[in-house]
Amino acid sequence: NLYLACDLCAAYTINNYKFQIGNAKRKGLIVVISSSGKFVFTSLINEDLKQDDNLWDITARDTNFIYLIGYVRDSILYKKNWFSSKNKSSAGLGFPYIGLISASKGAKWIKLTLNKDTFVTSGKELPQNANLELDQFGNLYCIFKQRNKLVSFGGLTDSSSITTGFAKIDSFGSALWIR
Repeated sequence: NLYLACDLCAAYTINNYKFQIGNAKRKGLIVVISSSGKFVFTSLINEDLKQDDNLWDITARDTNFIYLIGYVRDSILYKKNWFSSKNKSSAGLGFPYIGLISASKGAKWIKLTLNKDTFVTSGKELPQNANLELDQFGNLYCIFKQRNKLVSFGGLTDSSSITTGFAKIDSFGSALWIR
């Protein structure tokens, strides 16, 4: 299967589903396509259409283990479950997030960083500041921006303010290390 991440910012029809994205809004979309070109799975990462979010990267073992990373203004509504930071009042534009979802069972976990990030933007464009890699043991490695703030994610907090965060996360969403 081919696993794709993109952002929608208007009205689109994909896999016979019409996405109506509000004016000046951005929404992260997950698309899985089989090797024969058939749609296997299509879903917005955040079903709350009142706020912006982005999906920057995904990687997967299969349709039951789809790892994702992105940015959300406030919180995520995915398959009737809410995910948010414990520090919703922190200063900034929004939260980097990392998650593990299943196409058939919904979110296994979605973790938002403790502190918001403030992206340097050019017009309405948000830069893509994240990358994911999966090892043979099911650990996830990621990189994301956290401009000069302490990174607190998955049960760990780094001891210094950083611009770019690196993390190793196990299959349960717990951070094994943050740099």
